[in-house]
Amino acid sequence: MTATMMLISTLLIGYVLHLCTITANERAFLEQKELHVNKVALLVLGMKDTISYIQQTGTDSGEKSFAYKEGTLIAEISYISEREQQIMLSGITPTNQQITVTFHYDRIANKVLKWGEEIG
Repeated sequence: MTATMMLISTLLIGYVLHLCTITANERAFLEQKELHVNKVALLVLGMKDTISYIQQTGTDSGEKSFAYKEGTLIAEISYISEREQQIMLSGITPTNQQITVTFHYDRIANKVLKWGEEIG
């Protein structure tokens, strides 16, 4: 009887530890996913605000800073041609993660031509 109880107890403890490990892994995955979603949201907000800034001021090149609850961004605007500008967004999230993306913006067609990894 004692051996059977020890076996059942060992299996039960092993099962509970397995469930704890699975729960911890799922929690870590969800936290990473949330951080990724926040970084993407920060970049999209920065892109939209940078385009609005370019349209309002008509600037060809320069630097503009934006602050959001998701973090802060600096947009470096470069002149490529009469029609096209290159914007590099670099920033930091509240969890001190660095993010950088580059995109090309067509001023006349008012659309993003290239984004992130598509560039060089």
